[in-house]
Amino acid sequence: MNTSPHPLDRFLAIPNRDAFATIRGFLYQAVLTIQAWLRLPVTEILELEAGEDIDWRFLAEEAISSRKDADRVLGQVKYRGKGLSLRSEVSLTCLVTFHEHRLRNPGLRLQFRLLSNAKIAQERGHIHPSGLKGIELWESLKAVADPIERKARLNFLRSVLLAPSEPPSINRTQLKSFRAFVRTCSDEKFLDFVDSFTWMETSGDLESAFGTVEQLIRTRQELQGFEQAAPLCLQALLQHVLLVFSQSGPKELRPNT
Repeated sequence: MNTSPHPLDRFLAIPNRDAFATIRGFLYQAVLTIQAWLRLPVTEILELEAGEDIDWRFLAEEAISSRKDADRVLGQVKYRGKGLSLRSEVSLTCLVTFHEHRLRNPGLRLQFRLLSNAKIAQERGHIHPSGLKGIELWESLKAVADPIERKARLNFLRSVLLAPSEPPSINRTQLKSFRAFVRTCSDEKFLDFVDSFTWMETSGDLESAFGTVEQLIRTRQELQGFEQAAPLCLQALLQHVLLVFSQSGPKELRPNT
């Protein structure tokens, strides 16, 4: 019996051509967009691929107080297979980008959310006495009332952010501007920056992210008595969001549409 491979099976592929990570990341962004859309109050809209991946924009002034007096919340989605620290290239890129957004929009009250499935990792060579990792220390400042302890934690965060590194993906001019801000701004301004930037851990994988969306759909009032239709609704929502993403120009999602 002839067991030699068929001539058509002898093709040698160029290595590292699999775009699975890019596709997975974009699909994750689409699923998180649906989550945000399903939770959207009537006073807000989502703008996609505008400032960041997902932006929450407010339609009514009276609703602003619900998000710490922000006019717009910028959301960046990152699906990662490894941990995330304050020194990670992704983290530093988002911090630099948020600083640039603030410089370009001095009249707007902006917030930033880094939405990622990544677990928080420890920064190498930067161990805080509390044992908290850099991102945990960042988030802890919202609850620190003692001014001496707050200043000490701010100084530690400054030292982490100012430690030498030049990730190739970050614009050098913008990185220099951000580090000048971190080095020279007052504690009050730095604390305002810290308070305006939130690290949000999301669903750990695509399957659980889809599960969260399906559960949100099942609890919608419109589906009472028809909960079994949730998977079909999810497919329709995903199709719609992907079509919105593929359009050129402004992309919006409004509540109850």
